[in-house]
Amino acid sequence: MATPSNAPVLWIMDRYGMPGQQRAAWANAAGQAGLSPMRVKLMSMHDVLKGTLLTHFANRKAPTWRPERAEDIRNALAGLRQRIRPCVVVLTAPETLLVSGLEASIATIDNLRGSVYVVDGIPHVVTMPMSAWTMHSSIKEIQHANYGMLSAEAMERSIGDSSEDEEDGFFYEPLQVPTGKFFIQADLRKIARIANGTAHTHFPAYDFQPKVRI
Repeated sequence: MATPSNAPVLWIMDRYGMPGQQRAAWANAAGQAGLSPMRVKLMSMHDVLKGTLLTHFANRKAPTWRPERAEDIRNALAGLRQRIRPCVVVLTAPETLLVSGLEASIATIDNLRGSVYVVDGIPHVVTMPMSAWTMHSSIKEIQHANYGMLSAEAMERSIGDSSEDEEDGFFYEPLQVPTGKFFIQADLRKIARIANGTAHTHFPAYDFQPKVRI
């Protein structure tokens, strides 16, 4: 049986992923925090699911999961946990926040960042995606996150009459936060402590409901 010192870490990326130099920045920050990048299995929900997973909630800019895809997402996450058997799961994709058990009106990366939830006995840590590392995303990186498209209108025209069961029609805007680099570095230290079994308190102390801004 895997121990905290060698069990993998499952890192669920958003659609932006870790383009270009940001992958190197992430690997360097993880190493400095005490988490070997070699232990981390980088995945995206789009590695295992087709179609549109995200939608807008009212007038809020931050996206949420499509209610009709909630069971698909939940089952996909359970399948990844069973296959990879991680010691901790890192959530940076908006659609994965449904495992928090909170309503879509509350469950955003900005609201839940730093929170830890226990699902199937495994801690799930919410942190910001790598797009928050800097305040700038290049045109190429935005296109990469949106299958080559630069606007919601272009994506809509491209998809046309194709089935949403096969195509992802949601235009994804990378998350950018002025202090994102600091938050990601702080959360990496927390993730490393949990993954390495060096947290100073029993794990239930991490399992809390966050302060929420609506």
